[in-house]
Amino acid sequence: MNTRKHSTAKIAGIAAAIYFALVTLIACNNPKGEFFYGTLGLGDKKILVATANPGAFTVVMYDLLGHLVDVVADYTFTGDVPRGIAPYDSFNFMIMLDGVDRLQKVSLKGLPTTDYSDPGLSGALFQLAYDGINQRYYGIEGNFIEGFSKAGLRLGNPIINTTVGACVLNTPRGMFATNDARLLVVGTGNDRLNVYNVSTTTPTCVSTNTSMGANDPMAIIQHSDGKLYYVDQVLDRVSSLPSNGVGTPAVVYATDVTVINNPTALMEMPDGTLLVASDTTNSIERITTAGLRVGSTSFIRDAFSGLVSQMILIGGE
Repeated sequence: MNTRKHSTAKIAGIAAAIYFALVTLIACNNPKGEFFYGTLGLGDKKILVATANPGAFTVVMYDLLGHLVDVVADYTFTGDVPRGIAPYDSFNFMIMLDGVDRLQKVSLKGLPTTDYSDPGLSGALFQLAYDGINQRYYGIEGNFIEGFSKAGLRLGNPIINTTVGACVLNTPRGMFATNDARLLVVGTGNDRLNVYNVSTTTPTCVSTNTSMGANDPMAIIQHSDGKLYYVDQVLDRVSSLPSNGVGTPAVVYATDVTVINNPTALMEMPDGTLLVASDTTNSIERITTAGLRVGSTSFIRDAFSGLVSQMILIGGE
């Protein structure tokens, strides 16, 4: 009887040792920041949010219900400010950092980051856009637009100067690369939309819209319905323009500073609704293109939703 008890205890001890070894092995080989396809659920799209909020210079991932998934990049310690973010592929994204000015490719699978820098990238940086047709990145730097290849090589000097034809950049803040090789840029200095043809090596001016009023347009996107949607920081509205960017804007979401106040970023959800980052309320709001708020509370309001620089979708491909 004593022998049997001893054997049972010995077997249990061996099993416990094996279990401990397996747990230790998994923990050591799956450090914080290393993700897998199933864990992240990147078969479904996720929302990446870059924030320039002092004390929380981060890129954060949410699911499509607005639930926090994880902090995927944290620059708070180094003091680099995430100004722009754009997709690279399903498991990587490109971010533009202000501080030690550079682009950085970040892996969602825990692989080392890759930095792309150039002496010409040295001014105040803002949003980033990816042109999937020509596989180029465009980033706002001062009153210029910088261009980079997907391999991180700087294009032009810069690729879009302050004045190109009738297009004049004055404190540009928001940009978007369309699916027909155009680059949309809005600015708060001259309150206009500049539309560039970026199908060639040297971009040209297509049009400039000066009918937006002195309302400080801050971010712009092309929607799947064909229209252009933008936010402004004077009247705190969401407005639309025809796909060509010409004409008088139509108000989509009228002023309600309890919901949208000092908007900084804009994104389309897979169902066509719009996400608007509202800095003063430290929230991300969800509205329809008919101008209705989705739900009675903020879509996202947490420690990471203040002073949002840019938002994108990733995964689901």
